[in-house]
Amino acid sequence: PRRGRRFHAQGLAAAARRADLIITVSQAAAEEIVSHSAIRPDRVRVVPNAVAAPVVNPAARRSVLEAAGLASRPYVLWVGSLEPRKGVGTLVAAMARLRRQGRHPEVQTVLAGFDGWLGDGLIDPADRAALGDSLHRLGRIGDGDLWCLYAGAAVFAFPSRHEGFGLPVVEAMAQGVPVVASDIPALREVGQPAAVLVRPDDPPAWADALAGLLDDDRLRARLGDAGRVRARSFSTERWAERTWAVYQEIGS
Repeated sequence: PRRGRRFHAQGLAAAARRADLIITVSQAAAEEIVSHSAIRPDRVRVVPNAVAAPVVNPAARRSVLEAAGLASRPYVLWVGSLEPRKGVGTLVAAMARLRRQGRHPEVQTVLAGFDGWLGDGLIDPADRAALGDSLHRLGRIGDGDLWCLYAGAAVFAFPSRHEGFGLPVVEAMAQGVPVVASDIPALREVGQPAAVLVRPDDPPAWADALAGLLDDDRLRARLGDAGRVRARSFSTERWAERTWAVYQEIGS
C-alpha cells in the first residue's frame, strides 16, 4: 500500500544518509537494497534471521489439532499474512486441482495467518467451493499453537512471489516438516537443499509438487531430516555472533 511504500522509502533514505553499516537478512535482500536505494554494497552486511524452535509436546499437539478440527487428518499448512505477494491463491488453486482430480481427497488445506491488505480477492471462489470444508482458515495463531501446527503438518507450502528471507520456511524445517516453496531468490538461499522449489503463480506445478510429496513417505521423511539439519544453521547463537561482529566492526 502507498503508506507502506512511503515508510520503506523514507527508512532507506535515512539509512543511506546516516548509517555506518546496514544489516539485512539475506543476500537476496542485500542485492535489492543496493539496487533500489542509495546504499552502497560495501556498507551492507548479511545476518540471516534465526529460529529457536521448541520441542513440541505430543499431547499439546493433539490438543491443538483437535481444537482446529484436524485430528487424525493430514494437512498442508501455509503460514503468513493474507496479502497479494504471499501467493496463497496459488496454493488453494493447487489443492483444489488435486481435489477435482480425486488425488488425496483426505488432505486438508490449512491457512494460518492474519489479514493483510487486499486480502478479499486472493482465493478464487471456485477453488474455495471445490475444497469445501477441507479448507481451514484459522486466522492469527499464538506462538505455542503455531509450533504445534507446524509439527503436525504433512507438508508446509510457501508459494510467495517475493520474500526478504522466508522465516516460516525455517520454522517448518526446524520441526522436520517437508517444505515446498517458491523458486525465488530469498527462498532458494534459505531453503536449499532441503526444500522442493516450484515456480510461483503456477498452480499445476504446485499441485504436482505437493502430490509428489504426499505420495512418497520416504521422500517426506528424507526432506524432513534435511530440513532439521538446514534449520540448525539459523540458530540464535549464530545470529547473535554475526550481529555482534557487525557492531565490533563499526567500533574498531
